Formats: sequence, structure tokens, C-alpha cells
Amino acid sequence: MSLGLEAAVEAARSGEISDEELVTVFGDASVIYIGRLEDDDPTSFQPLVLSPPVAEGGEVQQMVVVFSDASRIPPEAPTQATMMLQVSGRQVIETLPEGLGVALNPGSEVSMELPPAAIPAVRGVLGSDTPSP
Repeated sequence: MSLGLEAAVEAARSGEISDEELVTVFGDASVIYIGRLEDDDPTSFQPLVLSPPVAEGGEVQQMVVVFSDASRIPPEAPTQATMMLQVSGRQVIETLPEGLGVALNPGSEVSMELPPAAIPAVRGVLGSDTPSP
């Protein structure tokens, strides 16, 4: 069974596929990474980082934001991020700075979060156990 990313999110939510299968689909999927350049050097790309609302007494978690499709990017995003990169989910995970998680389609009905504490397990499922330098 080959699922697209959004279908896999829905299938995982309903229990039709495991979290590991969802992570594998995410790793293979093309996603849109939004952010900005620190200067004119393309290697200075800084992803947009959000802190989702936290329940009282909960720990603040920071997440980089990615989208499964350009139609999922909210209209206000260009004011916060001036650049979009199309990359694989695996590339997002491999280059994710320590302490950050991933938010897919935040605010959408087809969204998911990979909290910072889950990233080592996600890297294990994808076979990329350490972040890139």
C-alpha cells in the first residue's frame, strides 16, 4: 500500500497504519520548508520555528514548520518567511538542529507534530541516527 503524506497522516490518526509507517512515508515525501536567509548565502537558510500552545505546567517545545502542499501554507506565512524550499521529509529530519521538532501543516485539519523528544526515534526509523553537522 503506497500512501501520500496527507493520506498517511489520516491513516495513522485512525489506526490503519503504525507511527513507524507514518514516519517512513514522511521521510520519503516531498515537503515545503519555509524560512529565510540570514544573508545572501543559500546555506544560511533559517527555517521558520514556532512554539505551539502548551497546557499549563507543560514544557515549551519549538518546531520547524513544513507543509505537504503549497495550498496548506497560510496567507500570513510570507510575512514571517521569505523563502520556500522543496525537500524530502528525510532531509528535514537529517538537518534538524538539536532541540527542535517538526510541525507538518500547523493549523490544518491534516497536521501532525514530531516533538523534539521523538526526533531520535524518528531518525532511527529513517536510518539517520545523527543530525548533520
